[in-house]
Amino acid sequence: MNREITYMLAVVKYGGITRAAEKLFITPSALSKYVHTKETELDITIFNRIGKSFQLTYAGQRYIDYLKKDQELRKKMRLELRQIQQQSGGQINIGFQNAEAEFLITSIIPRFMKEFPNARISLKENATKKIGASSTKK
Repeated sequence: MNREITYMLAVVKYGGITRAAEKLFITPSALSKYVHTKETELDITIFNRIGKSFQLTYAGQRYIDYLKKDQELRKKMRLELRQIQQQSGGQINIGFQNAEAEFLITSIIPRFMKEFPNARISLKENATKKIGASSTKK
């Protein structure tokens, strides 16, 4: 997991540096320095310090909300990429000339689909110049 997310969420969860650092297996001074560096980097006050207690400012709460969204997005990304890897899936775009159609459709594609059953194939039949030109368009 991303250190920024881990460290900042621990400070929020435990309400202070000492307990959060203990749970993270780092020194309180290292975590305190990390929080201070992050506040300086973002040019905001993330936490109000009340004694040893750390309470989120409004800007800090918004920052934490974004960290949580980032954490969720990263989870979704890892899951999707893992599924693609395990399924040997994805998409392949194939451009071909009219003369190659029969060989491609009767020989190559069936073998490919047997090896990669979850892959999607997009076929584009055209002249060589058009195939090359269309692959550079967005």
